[in-house]
Amino acid sequence: MAQPLPCPPGEDTTQPGQSSCQRCNGTASCQGPRPSLWSRAGGQLGQRSRPLQPCPAGMHHGDVERDGCVMCPLGYYCTGGVSIWCPAGSYGAKEGLQRERDCSPCPAGFYCLEGSSRRPGSQFLCPVGFYCEEGTAVPHGSPCPAGTAGGQLGQTSRAACKRCVEGRFCPAGSVGPGLPCARGRYCPAGTLREILCPRGTFTPHQGALSIKDCLRCPAGFYCPEATRDPVPCQPGTFNPLDGQDSAEDCRPCYPGKACTRVALKAPDVDCMPGFVCPPGTARPNLPANACPPGTLSNRTDLTDREQCQLCPASFACLRGTGGIQRPPLSCFPGHYCPAGSMFPTQHKCPPGTWSERGGLESERECQPCPRGWYCLSGSGAPSGRCIAGHYCPEGTMFGTQSPCPAGTFSNMMGNGQKADCQICPKGYYCKEGTSKPTACPPTTYRRMKGAQRPQDCSLCPAGYSCPQSATVQPTVCGVGSYSDEGSVECLPCRRGHYCSNETTSAEVMLSVMVCPAGFLCSQGLDREPQRSAVFCPIGFYCPGGSINPNPVPCPNGTYSGQPGLRDEADCVTCPAGKFCFSQDQDQPATEPTGSCPNGHYCPPGTGHPHSFPCPAGSFRNNSLGHGGESCVACPARHYCGTPATRTPSGCPQGFYCPEGSSTPAPCEEGTYGPRPVLADASECAPCDGGRYCSGVGQTEPSGTCEAGFYCRHRATTATPVDGPSGGLCPAGSYCPSGSSYPSPCPPGTFSNSTGLMHTQQCVSCPPGYYCLGSNSSAPTGRCAAGFYCPGGADSPVQREAEEGHFSREGAVKAEDCPLGTFQPGRGQGRCLQCQPGRLCNETGLSQPPLCPSGHYCPPGSSVARPCPPGSYFAHPGAIEVTHCSLCDAGQFCQNPGLSAPEGPCAPGFYCTGGSSTATPVNLRSGDVCPAGYVCPPGTMHPHETPCPPGTWSNVVGGQDLSTCWLCPPGFYCNTSALTQPTNVCAPGFYCSGGAKSSMPVDGESGGRCPAGSYCPPGSASPSPCPEGTFSNSTGVAECRNCPPGKICLRGEDPELCPEGHFCLGGTLDDILACPPGTYNPLQGQNQLEQCLLCPPGRYCEEWGLSEPSGFCQAGYFCLAGINFRNPDGNISTGVGGACPRGHYCPEGSSLPHACPPGTSSNR
Repeated sequence: MAQPLPCPPGEDTTQPGQSSCQRCNGTASCQGPRPSLWSRAGGQLGQRSRPLQPCPAGMHHGDVERDGCVMCPLGYYCTGGVSIWCPAGSYGAKEGLQRERDCSPCPAGFYCLEGSSRRPGSQFLCPVGFYCEEGTAVPHGSPCPAGTAGGQLGQTSRAACKRCVEGRFCPAGSVGPGLPCARGRYCPAGTLREILCPRGTFTPHQGALSIKDCLRCPAGFYCPEATRDPVPCQPGTFNPLDGQDSAEDCRPCYPGKACTRVALKAPDVDCMPGFVCPPGTARPNLPANACPPGTLSNRTDLTDREQCQLCPASFACLRGTGGIQRPPLSCFPGHYCPAGSMFPTQHKCPPGTWSERGGLESERECQPCPRGWYCLSGSGAPSGRCIAGHYCPEGTMFGTQSPCPAGTFSNMMGNGQKADCQICPKGYYCKEGTSKPTACPPTTYRRMKGAQRPQDCSLCPAGYSCPQSATVQPTVCGVGSYSDEGSVECLPCRRGHYCSNETTSAEVMLSVMVCPAGFLCSQGLDREPQRSAVFCPIGFYCPGGSINPNPVPCPNGTYSGQPGLRDEADCVTCPAGKFCFSQDQDQPATEPTGSCPNGHYCPPGTGHPHSFPCPAGSFRNNSLGHGGESCVACPARHYCGTPATRTPSGCPQGFYCPEGSSTPAPCEEGTYGPRPVLADASECAPCDGGRYCSGVGQTEPSGTCEAGFYCRHRATTATPVDGPSGGLCPAGSYCPSGSSYPSPCPPGTFSNSTGLMHTQQCVSCPPGYYCLGSNSSAPTGRCAAGFYCPGGADSPVQREAEEGHFSREGAVKAEDCPLGTFQPGRGQGRCLQCQPGRLCNETGLSQPPLCPSGHYCPPGSSVARPCPPGSYFAHPGAIEVTHCSLCDAGQFCQNPGLSAPEGPCAPGFYCTGGSSTATPVNLRSGDVCPAGYVCPPGTMHPHETPCPPGTWSNVVGGQDLSTCWLCPPGFYCNTSALTQPTNVCAPGFYCSGGAKSSMPVDGESGGRCPAGSYCPPGSASPSPCPEGTFSNSTGVAECRNCPPGKICLRGEDPELCPEGHFCLGGTLDDILACPPGTYNPLQGQNQLEQCLLCPPGRYCEEWGLSEPSGFCQAGYFCLAGINFRNPDGNISTGVGGACPRGHYCPEGSSLPHACPPGTSSNR
């Protein structure tokens, strides 16, 4: 079975069953080979040729491809031949660890990830806000608890977390002083989370320390819990009390009052007149709280709109009426205002009434409108005088209420009765309400008065005219004129008719007075035509007035020489060869107009002279004696191209024309017409060699043959391809424009393509070849070795290869000698290998330079090989790598190819020689600076600069002495290069920091413990002796107990117990006062029994008396231990009391005295 393989350093797997490892992402968990998570069998154990040998503890199988065990690497322990990471919280700083417990626990103040291979450095210090005890595995596992905060890196225990200061709060893992306490909250020292200021208080600033900083909410505001700024009561509310905590504590404004501003302690204004203020009103004149229209209020304490009073009669009250700022409005003129009126124009005086004064209470106070006037509703004066055409009796409501009746009119304003209207005159009509009579329109007349409508005007009779409006009598037309019914004017008698009566109507003229055939009746004829013998004129015929009133001209193609014609058939037909035509129809032909014109012919009845043109291909000309009846065929060599040809046209050049031609015929393609007036196609000339005739009808060749082609004879195109007439220029030849035959390419060129147009298109001999010339279609041969032919070569040795170059047979150019070679000669066919110690790093070298410093060059080098990292070479010309020198101690050579070291070794590292990095780690050439030492730049060995006595450092990679920590308080560091303090400070001494001895005496790093203090082992500073102990000498490790009867308060010499007290021990709590009834006049007493009873005749009232308080009061006796001056025996101590009957007791009596004989005492 194949064993799983560990991932190599720098690689990792994320889950089982993998067949390969992936590159790490740079985390600390990828510092070396992992346990067996992959196998070459793709997640399944494959077969081996033989089983693996077992490995002893501390070793593992390094490679399954070969037998053998290797030492367990750093950061691992190995058991059963398998390497396993040291668990998180530990590190493996040695090779060959065997068990998990062999891994060293992570030191306090640091954390160690899984597989750590060395003691953690500064990059693994515990982060600020957290502490890392010994064996810590993760950086954020132990946050400083809530209420505390961490102030530095590398805290080792919870005790290092400082208590959160006042005014700040510290959640778990807090850094530095913590977060500032927000407004509305307070934070005592050690606060875990902010404490909200209680309801009714606020804090306007950050960093409040205690609840005392929560200020009481002022009146006019309220403060919920955690209030930053007091919240003001809104308009409409007020708050007279302080310390309120909700919006409900803002009281609604009192009824009848208004609270107009925020943060009021009491209502600030009274309600305004005309308005009401219910509870919670924010404005004294809020429109929604105005007294409604028709009511008013002059009071300032109303709370409801129902309390508003009704507006008095004669006045109107708008919304919000009341007080001097908005009094009731007097009713406007033309209106009346009963009680409760809402505006002064609410109630109008009705139409037909008016009122010029205001303040009316009812409609009955409105006056009727006077005669001749009208009054609209709400009028404060009569609205206007009665309109013309109307009359207005008393009480008229509008100006057109009473119109004048039809048939009457009135052009006056202010009429007061119907009698004021006048009767309508003759020639006019008057509709109802007319202010001016309307004239009967033209075409009508009216002979009587009182017409009421347009229909009362009569139409003008036929034979009469009514040209004016308002006509009373129509006008007679007279002879020669006529009219129809309703005419404005009389018209002249129409042509073809006559009007012989004074009052001829249109009907009589058209039906009776008609002109007879053969006669002409002109316009306005006033008598019968037969009596005046008016005949139809020459050239015309007259069919009669009922058919056509006008003379009709004889049509073109005819003529007439007699008057009085009655019909068109009376006109004479025009003879053949003549035409009869008149442009003006008022002057028709009275005889034939003329002979037929040239280019035309004229059959009988011809009107227009150009009616019959000769067709194309024929012509006619009177000067040649042609008759007018027909046309003649066009002669040969001519053509008659258009109708009506008078003279034939000569055939143009490029064409030929047979007899009767209407159009010239073109010479065919491949020919042309060398002269004009050809009669046949055989007269066209064929196209010449080197030229072509591409179209028909050519007068000369179209042009020269196109370049790239040749034209032999009768070519029809500039690019012939048929062969007989020409063709494409063949390969090996060229054909310039106008070629009749191909021309061969000149010597030194060739052509393997057709259609060349000029000699420049003959291809130059190709590169690498030479061409001897003639009509060759391919190169003659290849160029010779040592020479090259770039193109157009006429010899095999066209150009010679220069120094640093070579050329093979058939070369098109000389090639540079490749990298690693050179050539000092000319005309060579190969290059030479580069010499040892020289560099041929360019092509085309003729002499190679020396190998550059920092590099070496074996024979044939085209690239200088750099001295490897960790070495350098200062001179040029090195041949082998052995010539490179190791990098100097204290220096590093990181890059290859150096001619000198790059610089000093980096701070925190040492370089022993041959270092390839400024920061070597676990290398022969150097490593990280070990703990206890510092390595400034350029350090050559690890122990070059140790931390001096009084300091220590357990961090690797120290860069300068600042990374050597002062020996911590309570410890001493007596040698150099310490990785931890030597030990704790000796008893009786204190070490304040940087101590070089366990018993320092310099006073700076520590000293001998002073009197009054004690210093146990590991003291960082003297500790004062606690109460009840003392130390009266220096250098003690512990304090002595205070002796009985004495007190020890400051750790120095004991003091005697004061008078009135006894001391059981040495602390303040051990100082006990003598009780009432006793006293103690001495110092240094150590028990209660040493307090003395108050003596006879005295009392001791207070605790801790050093002498009695005074004498016993008269009337009482005090024998011993009394605590009151007048003891009653019930609550007093000791022996004593009131003086008994029959006795008397003066002040200070220890016992009662009997009354002398003969006296008594009843008290």
